[in-house]
Amino acid sequence: MKRLVIIFIMMLFSFCSSFGQEAGATSNRNPVFLFENFTPSVIRIREKVVRGVMVNYDINNQKLYYVDGEHVMEMTNSRDLDTLYAADSRFVWKNGSLCEYIPEDYGSVYVKREIRKFSDIENIYYLVCNDREYTVRDLSDLYEQFPEKASETRNMVHEYGLSMTDVDGAC
Repeated sequence: MKRLVIIFIMMLFSFCSSFGQEAGATSNRNPVFLFENFTPSVIRIREKVVRGVMVNYDINNQKLYYVDGEHVMEMTNSRDLDTLYAADSRFVWKNGSLCEYIPEDYGSVYVKREIRKFSDIENIYYLVCNDREYTVRDLSDLYEQFPEKASETRNMVHEYGLSMTDVDGAC
């Protein structure tokens, strides 16, 4: 019986340690790609424009990959990238990650995808208004950053069913 309990505890420990590890704890984690497949893009690096490159971004390891013939290659100079146009979106480097850039009349929105526990993708929004940057992870951050608009924002969220996890639902 004692042996059975020890085996059970070891199995439980093994199970917990494999699922309890948060993102960022190790390097070279399993890739989680932004796009379902490699997608055609236009890349601007400094003064050069490269069209028709098939790319995908590994959110988990913050690496940009492209297809070269039959090989998938990591873009080693990706920090030199000015702009990436892919999947009807515009991406730029912001705070060390590739972020979707959404220009708005009031300023700019940068959407960073990040992996949280159990491979859930979380969006982090950087709102730039009047030369000030706000970081918003969820609706409570939004209400806290803009308290004078909290009531109006709550009503909009409820009325339109907005979501902070879905970029289409958030913008």
